Amino acid sequence: MQDARALRAPERPVAPGGTSPRTGGVSADVDPKARAIFDGCWTRLERKLGFAALQAPRELVLLNGAPGSGKSVSTPFICRSRNLSRSLCVSALLSNDSAVAALVAAGELVSDASAVDALLLALFDAGRGADPAGCVVDGFPRTPLQVDLLCLLADKLSELHLANAEHPVLAQRWPRCRFRIVILFVDEHTSLRRQMERGSTAIRLRERALAAGMPHMAAQARSTDASEAIARHRYAVFKKHYSTLLRLKERFPFTLIDAHGSVSDTEAQIGRELRYQSSMELSERAYNAIRQIPLASDLVSDARVQLVARLDVAARRHASVFADVVALVETDVLPVLRRAALAGRAVFESNAAALASPLAPEVLVDVLSDRGFAVQHTLRTQHVPVRVDTATGAVECLSEQTHVFTINFERALLRRSARTAPLSASGLLALSSEQPAVERTAKQHLAAAFDMTAPPPRRTGELNGEVAAWDDVSDVVVSSGSSGA
Repeated sequence: MQDARALRAPERPVAPGGTSPRTGGVSADVDPKARAIFDGCWTRLERKLGFAALQAPRELVLLNGAPGSGKSVSTPFICRSRNLSRSLCVSALLSNDSAVAALVAAGELVSDASAVDALLLALFDAGRGADPAGCVVDGFPRTPLQVDLLCLLADKLSELHLANAEHPVLAQRWPRCRFRIVILFVDEHTSLRRQMERGSTAIRLRERALAAGMPHMAAQARSTDASEAIARHRYAVFKKHYSTLLRLKERFPFTLIDAHGSVSDTEAQIGRELRYQSSMELSERAYNAIRQIPLASDLVSDARVQLVARLDVAARRHASVFADVVALVETDVLPVLRRAALAGRAVFESNAAALASPLAPEVLVDVLSDRGFAVQHTLRTQHVPVRVDTATGAVECLSEQTHVFTINFERALLRRSARTAPLSASGLLALSSEQPAVERTAKQHLAAAFDMTAPPPRRTGELNGEVAAWDDVSDVVVSSGSSGA
């Protein structure tokens, strides 16, 4: 089986609008025939719709791949992951033309001009459902000339975006259009097997629908899936132009997906590759203004390394401070955390002498972080009045500083434990407020059988012989002085 690794786009693969860095935004190396075809298609588009009615899409995901690679199955997932509401299939756009339909049935490619005409109308004509947010395009480009035509479309949209970027109204109609290329690859054996299986499945479903008297549900199988010769020819056409598709990675963000696995495997690859990347989503101006700010993932990775280094340095160079902080954690902090195990959150306040060193609060945060707690430290200053000058009204205050540590961690799963552990009759009745009426009545009869004359306290439960109040499982706040909690 051939390997097709997912190719990640570089951090800054293209200039605004998908323009080529090599050509300064103009595709100078395209086939002159492609330029003539595109100019004709664009002229026909403006003549039919009028330039004032055109609205450029913000994003185009061009999906291509081998027959049977799962393009139609992956299209809805791509739409969801990119928050797009529409998808286009170029062959479906051309199905109304009988001559074109005959070519598609034979597994051949349609003319480039016909494909571009149909695509431009679908992308820019609001009457045909054009969405300003963009869409997924299945089956374009497929030939070397169509690749050049796509580059010319990117140049045209980039040109119109730059020309209207500062206009208060037209800037909304000509946004920077982002292009993404997704290629699904399978080998010939997999392609033929899937096409034949798809055809036989469609035939069986049609026969069942007709036998059940529901002809409206009897979808016609694809003619290309009924013949192994046609299926093999379709794959040969794909392979013939495969190197052409690989040219797209020189110009656009490009992803090659190994689609030999299951649908979920393919979707997982696509999801990773199409996740948000500011270098491709933002304009050049916005990206350059914020690119020096590190990513959250980088901060997390660096923080882990720095935590280890800080703890090692503190234990080696500041042994007394380190020892005092560890002792404070054992004597004062751990009791607070144990009492907060049901809440998963505790606030520890202290002005202990062990925290007098400026380094001590940082060491305490690092020690708890190493043990799996998420800790945030703040220093709270409180002004306490100690004397008032009755003559002038001046108030003399004493400043008291308190270290506040907010500690979060994974809380105990009380509910699951309560429902799986054996309960006494009082515990069963305590849970009755959350049960359906029939079950609640059963619990009350059971409690009566145990001679429970007094109703139990509100929302109390008995676990392992110990009653636990559930009225207020919330943050645990404990203050301690220099002598401990």
